[in-house]
Amino acid sequence: MEAARRIHTQPALPAVNPDDLVPFQIAGAGGQGSVATVVHSPTGEMFALKMIPKAGLSNQGLEFVFLEQATSLRLVGCPYVPQLRASWEDSDHFYLLSVRPSAPLPSLW
Repeated sequence: MEAARRIHTQPALPAVNPDDLVPFQIAGAGGQGSVATVVHSPTGEMFALKMIPKAGLSNQGLEFVFLEQATSLRLVGCPYVPQLRASWEDSDHFYLLSVRPSAPLPSLW
């Protein structure tokens, strides 16, 4: 229970303005969209920005976008998963902005 309390009492972070994000490089692309590394110009902090096109998104794909966002919010504070920092949408895309995990992933071998 103590861990759950810590997760839900994370300090509030200042809002990120999407206009302050500068593309750095495309990190990858997959079946649901692409991920770019972006730099937050006021702080120099680097983030991963997942961009999911709305065009052609099936009902199941749309459900997955919201499920991914909800799951990310539940895992705030877990050091092994990317931390959702912000999410938004425009007429063409859904966007998920994440911070890399703060702890190294455990070895599976």
